[in-house]
Amino acid sequence: MKRLLSFVLIAVIVAFSGIAYGATTTSTLNVTTTLVPGCAVSTTAVDFGSHDNSSTASANGDVTVSCSNGVGYNIALDGGVNYNVNGNLRRVFSGTDYIDYFLYKDSTYTTAWGDSDYDNTFLVGSSLADTGSGSTQSHTVYGRLQSGSIPSGTYTDVVTVTVYY
Repeated sequence: MKRLLSFVLIAVIVAFSGIAYGATTTSTLNVTTTLVPGCAVSTTAVDFGSHDNSSTASANGDVTVSCSNGVGYNIALDGGVNYNVNGNLRRVFSGTDYIDYFLYKDSTYTTAWGDSDYDNTFLVGSSLADTGSGSTQSHTVYGRLQSGSIPSGTYTDVVTVTVYY
């Protein structure tokens, strides 16, 4: 019995003292990732609202872009669904009637916003360049609607916004 108790005591001591190894070896584990540049875009409409057509109307919209930090990008606006190729004019449409409108990059309405430097569907304006910050960045679209003798109605157009990065 004394011998059994000694054996159990030795087994417990060995179990709690850890196992002794004669040698060890090590290696490394590499951990990698590749971040690819990415961008997302959303828009807020340029809504000229309700008005008579006796004067030019102005309205602003917005293009919001979120690109990876440091990624250069360009925002291009095409000619729209109702684009008049012969006159290089964007137009809103209702029934058989059109009203010309213009989109600009600046609040002074002097720098046209288009895609002449990319898809070349709207020749009188170029894209807007910026660099991603990793957060959303807002870009105001300044719109001007021409006046004229045009029948009342609801006029619409759809412009495609493309972000190149």
